[in-house]
Amino acid sequence: MVIFSVDLPPSTNRMYRRAGQVIHKSDEYRAWLMAAGWQLAAQVKGFKRIGTPCAVELFAGKMHASRDLDSVIKPLGDFLEHAQVVTDDVLIRSWHVAADCPSVPRNTVMVTVREMGKAAA
Repeated sequence: MVIFSVDLPPSTNRMYRRAGQVIHKSDEYRAWLMAAGWQLAAQVKGFKRIGTPCAVELFAGKMHASRDLDSVIKPLGDFLEHAQVVTDDVLIRSWHVAADCPSVPRNTVMVTVREMGKAAA
């Protein structure tokens, strides 16, 4: 099981940009991936990479009123793979997502990743 918090990711709609015929990661998304990676590294040491079906719990602090909670799921799933928390984000079989959680700081997400069938420690 891995538990950590990171800044709220850019919206799914802001992850990629087009330059002519080429689609690439936006500068905003690249910067968030880098910052979130450092935030994860500072909080979690020596976790075992999850290579089996897993569940993710995501609790978001207060967000901008126009922000859709579902636009947080895609970038976070991709980050979990990018940061090698999971071997492949296709293994994420369950998402439990909640927004405006009073115990989570504004524009922050608390993330718990656990293997399916494993109870909380």
